[in-house]
Amino acid sequence: MNKQHYLKSLADMEAEMKAEIQAVVVSNAVEVSNDSFEESDIINCHYCQAPCHGPDAYDNHVENAHPQVLPPKNICTHCGRSWPSKSSLGSHQGQCKSRGRSRSGSLKLIKARTLSTGMKIRRESDKAIRVRKSSKIRVSKDRFKERLKNDPASLLEEQERLMQEARERQSSSAPASSPPPDAMSYESTQQGTMAAPAGPTGFRRFGGSAGSETDPITLDK
Repeated sequence: MNKQHYLKSLADMEAEMKAEIQAVVVSNAVEVSNDSFEESDIINCHYCQAPCHGPDAYDNHVENAHPQVLPPKNICTHCGRSWPSKSSLGSHQGQCKSRGRSRSGSLKLIKARTLSTGMKIRRESDKAIRVRKSSKIRVSKDRFKERLKNDPASLLEEQERLMQEARERQSSSAPASSPPPDAMSYESTQQGTMAAPAGPTGFRRFGGSAGSETDPITLDK
């Protein structure tokens, strides 16, 4: 019994020593890992603010925790699909059904995606412009109501001034009226027109008067 008790106590002591040694090793490893990175090496994730020790750890974290925010990689040039690794992309390209087709399909797909993105951006910009214009119009209406309520006399003077400037611009841009025709030139034109009667139709024989009417000339055979 004493021998068994002695062996059991030795086994317990050995187990306790192993546990203490393992705890010391683990604590030393944690201290070394914490000392290997300074505070300047820690990068917080832009999406969840998780601390990452170094650029490699940050890239791995974003790739694993936020795959939806990454741009598509390893895109097939035949069908336009993206794959997680180059090996899967290679095996897919070997069996791609669209490989025998022309590249116009993938180009059309990329063009359609680009066009849809551009149209979305344009709609958003047009919406922002409309909102900005409507806000400006609303502000101008409010200012007009406020001036009409507080100082209507100055508002009326300003409107009269603007109307006077518009009339002046209209009068300055109107074309000058053409001068009336000269009376002498008008009379001479009328006399010349009346002094030129229309002569009779027909042929004129040699030696005859200028206004005589003759028969048509016939040629002897």
